[in-house]
Amino acid sequence: MRAALAAALERAARAVAPRHPRPAYGLRKRRLPLVLVDEPDGGELDAYSSVNVDDRAGARAAAAHLVALGHRRIAVFTVGPADPPPGDWFVPQQRMRGWRDVLEPAGIAPAVLHLDREVEGERVGAARELLTGPGRPTAVLCFSDSLAADVLRAAAELGLRVPAELSVVGFDDSSLAQRLAPPLTTVAQDVVAKGTLAAEELIKAVRRRRAGEPDRVRRHLLPTELVVRGTTGPA
Repeated sequence: MRAALAAALERAARAVAPRHPRPAYGLRKRRLPLVLVDEPDGGELDAYSSVNVDDRAGARAAAAHLVALGHRRIAVFTVGPADPPPGDWFVPQQRMRGWRDVLEPAGIAPAVLHLDREVEGERVGAARELLTGPGRPTAVLCFSDSLAADVLRAAAELGLRVPAELSVVGFDDSSLAQRLAPPLTTVAQDVVAKGTLAAEELIKAVRRRRAGEPDRVRRHLLPTELVVRGTTGPA
Protein backbone atom coordinates (compact mmCIF):
# COMPACT_ATOMS: atom_id res chain seq x y z
CA MET A 1 0.00 0.00 0.00
CA ARG A 2 2.79 2.43 0.89
CA ALA A 3 4.56 1.92 -2.43
CA ALA A 4 1.36 2.46 -4.39
CA LEU A 5 0.55 5.57 -2.35
CA ALA A 6 4.02 7.02 -2.90
CA ALA A 7 3.77 6.38 -6.65
CA ALA A 8 0.36 8.04 -6.84
CA LEU A 9 1.54 11.10 -4.94
CA GLU A 10 4.64 11.39 -7.10
CA ARG A 11 2.52 11.28 -10.26
CA ALA A 12 0.17 13.91 -8.85
CA ALA A 13 3.04 16.17 -7.82
CA ARG A 14 4.57 15.96 -11.30
CA ALA A 15 1.20 16.77 -12.82
CA VAL A 16 0.57 19.92 -10.80
CA ALA A 17 4.11 21.23 -10.36
CA PRO A 18 4.33 22.92 -13.79
CA ARG A 19 1.12 24.85 -13.08
CA HIS A 20 1.86 26.13 -9.59
CA PRO A 21 5.12 27.15 -7.85
CA ARG A 22 3.94 25.33 -4.70
CA PRO A 23 2.63 21.89 -5.74
CA ALA A 24 0.74 21.50 -2.44
CA TYR A 25 -1.92 23.86 -3.78
CA GLY A 26 -2.49 21.67 -6.81
CA LEU A 27 -2.63 18.54 -4.67
CA ARG A 28 -5.23 20.24 -2.47
CA LYS A 29 -7.41 20.91 -5.51
CA ARG A 30 -7.25 17.22 -6.38
CA ARG A 31 -8.52 16.44 -2.87
CA LEU A 32 -5.65 14.06 -2.14
CA PRO A 33 -4.54 13.29 1.42
CA LEU A 34 -1.77 15.75 2.17
CA VAL A 35 0.85 16.47 4.84
CA LEU A 36 2.92 19.65 4.62
CA VAL A 37 6.70 19.45 5.12
CA ASP A 38 8.81 22.61 5.34
CA GLU A 39 5.76 24.70 4.49
CA PRO A 40 4.09 27.57 6.40
CA ASP A 41 0.85 26.88 8.25
CA GLY A 42 -2.23 28.96 7.60
CA GLY A 43 -4.23 30.14 4.64
CA GLU A 44 -5.65 27.63 2.20
CA LEU A 45 -3.45 24.82 3.55
CA ASP A 46 -4.41 25.27 7.20
CA ALA A 47 -6.61 22.15 7.12
CA TYR A 48 -3.61 19.83 6.74
CA SER A 49 -1.13 18.45 9.25
CA SER A 50 2.42 19.73 9.00
CA VAL A 51 5.95 18.75 9.93
CA ASN A 52 8.50 21.55 10.26
CA VAL A 53 11.90 22.10 11.78
CA ASP A 54 12.52 25.08 14.04
CA ASP A 55 14.77 26.69 11.44
CA ARG A 56 14.49 30.12 12.99
CA ALA A 57 15.73 28.96 16.40
CA GLY A 58 18.59 27.07 14.77
CA ALA A 59 19.64 30.14 12.82
CA ARG A 60 19.51 32.22 16.00
CA ALA A 61 21.84 29.76 17.73
CA ALA A 62 24.30 29.91 14.83
CA ALA A 63 24.37 33.70 14.76
CA ALA A 64 24.66 33.95 18.54
CA HIS A 65 27.66 31.60 18.43
CA LEU A 66 29.51 33.89 16.03
CA VAL A 67 28.61 37.04 17.95
CA ALA A 68 29.85 35.42 21.18
CA LEU A 69 33.15 34.69 19.44
CA GLY A 70 33.53 38.42 18.74
CA HIS A 71 32.64 38.49 15.06
CA ARG A 72 31.15 41.71 13.74
CA ARG A 73 31.80 41.46 9.99
CA ILE A 74 29.39 38.63 9.27
CA ALA A 75 28.00 37.58 5.89
CA VAL A 76 25.01 35.42 5.02
CA PHE A 77 25.16 33.02 2.07
CA THR A 78 21.67 31.77 1.24
CA VAL A 79 19.33 30.70 -1.55
CA GLY A 80 16.25 32.17 -3.17
CA PRO A 81 15.29 35.70 -4.21
CA ALA A 82 16.03 38.62 -1.93
CA ASP A 83 12.34 39.49 -1.62
CA PRO A 84 10.25 36.33 -2.19
CA PRO A 85 6.44 36.36 -2.23
CA PRO A 86 4.79 35.49 1.12
CA GLY A 87 4.88 31.76 1.72
CA ASP A 88 7.45 30.99 -0.97
CA TRP A 89 11.00 29.99 -0.08
CA PHE A 90 9.72 29.35 3.45
CA VAL A 91 12.80 27.67 4.92
CA PRO A 92 15.29 30.30 3.66
CA GLN A 93 13.01 33.03 5.03
CA GLN A 94 12.83 31.37 8.45
CA ARG A 95 16.59 31.00 8.65
CA MET A 96 17.10 34.59 7.54
CA ARG A 97 14.75 35.79 10.26
CA GLY A 98 16.64 33.79 12.85
CA TRP A 99 19.99 35.23 11.81
CA ARG A 100 18.59 38.75 11.87
CA ASP A 101 16.97 38.15 15.28
CA VAL A 102 20.49 38.08 16.70
CA LEU A 103 22.56 40.23 14.36
CA GLU A 104 20.36 43.32 14.21
CA PRO A 105 20.09 43.82 18.02
CA ALA A 106 23.89 43.46 18.10
CA GLY A 107 24.18 46.32 15.63
CA ILE A 108 25.44 44.04 12.84
CA ALA A 109 24.20 44.58 9.29
CA PRO A 110 25.23 41.38 7.50
CA ALA A 111 26.31 41.31 3.88
CA VAL A 112 23.73 39.01 2.27
CA LEU A 113 24.38 36.98 -0.86
CA HIS A 114 21.34 35.30 -2.45
CA LEU A 115 21.62 32.57 -5.05
CA ASP A 116 18.60 31.89 -7.24
CA ARG A 117 20.10 28.62 -8.39
CA GLU A 118 22.39 26.19 -6.57
CA VAL A 119 24.78 25.51 -9.44
CA GLU A 120 28.10 24.31 -8.08
CA GLY A 121 30.41 26.43 -10.21
CA GLU A 122 28.36 29.55 -9.60
CA ARG A 123 28.29 28.91 -5.86
CA VAL A 124 32.06 28.69 -5.52
CA GLY A 125 32.56 31.78 -7.69
CA ALA A 126 30.02 33.72 -5.66
CA ALA A 127 31.67 32.63 -2.42
CA ARG A 128 35.04 33.74 -3.77
CA GLU A 129 33.67 37.21 -4.53
CA LEU A 130 32.12 37.36 -1.06
CA LEU A 131 35.51 36.70 0.54
CA THR A 132 37.54 39.26 -1.41
CA GLY A 133 38.00 42.96 -0.85
CA PRO A 134 39.09 45.09 2.10
CA GLY A 135 35.82 44.67 4.00
CA ARG A 136 35.62 40.91 3.67
CA PRO A 137 33.68 39.10 6.41
CA THR A 138 35.41 37.29 9.22
CA ALA A 139 32.50 34.83 9.43
CA VAL A 140 29.84 33.42 7.10
CA LEU A 141 26.45 31.95 8.01
CA CYS A 142 25.36 29.50 5.30
CA PHE A 143 21.92 28.22 4.38
CA SER A 144 23.20 24.66 4.08
CA ASP A 145 26.24 22.48 4.65
CA SER A 146 26.65 22.29 0.88
CA LEU A 147 26.96 26.08 0.59
CA ALA A 148 29.33 26.08 3.56
CA ALA A 149 31.53 23.58 1.72
CA ASP A 150 31.68 25.99 -1.22
CA VAL A 151 32.74 28.80 1.12
CA LEU A 152 35.49 26.59 2.55
CA ARG A 153 36.67 25.74 -0.96
CA ALA A 154 36.76 29.41 -1.94
CA ALA A 155 38.62 30.26 1.28
CA ALA A 156 41.24 27.62 0.50
CA GLU A 157 41.69 29.01 -3.02
CA LEU A 158 42.20 32.49 -1.54
CA GLY A 159 44.64 31.26 1.11
CA LEU A 160 42.35 32.11 4.04
CA ARG A 161 42.90 29.95 7.12
CA VAL A 162 39.81 28.46 8.76
CA PRO A 163 39.00 29.26 11.52
CA ALA A 164 41.97 31.59 12.20
CA GLU A 165 40.96 34.08 9.49
CA LEU A 166 37.44 32.95 8.62
CA SER A 167 34.68 31.16 10.55
CA VAL A 168 31.99 29.24 8.68
CA VAL A 169 28.68 27.82 9.94
CA GLY A 170 26.47 25.50 7.92
CA PHE A 171 22.96 24.16 8.44
CA ASP A 172 21.50 20.61 8.40
CA ASP A 173 24.41 18.56 9.84
CA SER A 174 24.45 16.36 6.76
CA SER A 175 27.00 13.60 6.32
CA LEU A 176 29.14 16.13 4.45
CA ALA A 177 29.66 18.23 7.59
CA GLN A 178 32.00 15.76 9.30
CA ARG A 179 33.89 14.89 6.12
CA LEU A 180 35.03 18.47 5.53
CA ALA A 181 38.46 19.64 6.69
CA PRO A 182 38.17 21.06 9.25
CA PRO A 183 34.84 19.46 10.26
CA LEU A 184 32.00 21.90 9.91
CA THR A 185 30.25 23.78 12.69
CA THR A 186 26.58 23.50 11.76
CA VAL A 187 22.98 23.37 12.93
CA ALA A 188 21.61 19.84 13.15
CA GLN A 189 18.10 18.92 12.15
CA ASP A 190 16.69 15.38 12.44
CA VAL A 191 15.69 14.63 8.85
CA VAL A 192 14.89 11.01 9.73
CA ALA A 193 12.36 12.11 12.35
CA LYS A 194 10.95 14.66 9.91
CA GLY A 195 10.44 12.09 7.20
CA THR A 196 9.07 9.49 9.60
CA LEU A 197 6.52 11.86 11.09
CA ALA A 198 5.41 13.03 7.66
CA ALA A 199 4.93 9.43 6.47
CA GLU A 200 3.03 8.48 9.62
CA GLU A 201 0.69 11.45 9.33
CA LEU A 202 0.08 10.75 5.66
CA ILE A 203 -0.77 7.09 6.31
CA LYS A 204 -3.20 8.15 9.04
CA ALA A 205 -4.80 10.68 6.69
CA VAL A 206 -5.27 8.01 4.01
CA ARG A 207 -6.84 5.61 6.50
CA ARG A 208 -9.22 8.26 7.81
CA ARG A 209 -10.21 9.18 4.26
CA ARG A 210 -10.97 5.56 3.43
CA ALA A 211 -12.96 5.15 6.64
CA GLY A 212 -14.94 8.31 6.00
CA GLU A 213 -13.59 9.91 9.19
CA PRO A 214 -12.88 13.65 9.55
CA ASP A 215 -9.33 14.92 9.17
CA ARG A 216 -7.27 15.60 12.30
CA VAL A 217 -4.78 18.42 11.99
CA ARG A 218 -1.51 18.04 13.86
CA ARG A 219 1.40 20.48 13.95
CA HIS A 220 4.90 19.08 14.51
CA LEU A 221 7.84 21.45 15.12
CA LEU A 222 11.11 19.58 15.54
CA PRO A 223 14.02 21.11 17.47
CA THR A 224 17.43 21.99 16.10
CA GLU A 225 20.83 21.87 17.77
CA LEU A 226 24.04 23.82 17.20
CA VAL A 227 26.98 21.43 16.70
CA VAL A 228 30.31 23.22 17.21
CA ARG A 229 33.24 21.71 15.36
CA GLY A 230 36.38 23.05 13.75
CA THR A 231 35.29 25.82 11.38
CA THR A 232 34.51 28.50 13.98
CA GLY A 233 36.86 30.40 16.25
CA PRO A 234 37.43 33.86 17.73
CA ALA A 235 37.36 36.84 15.38
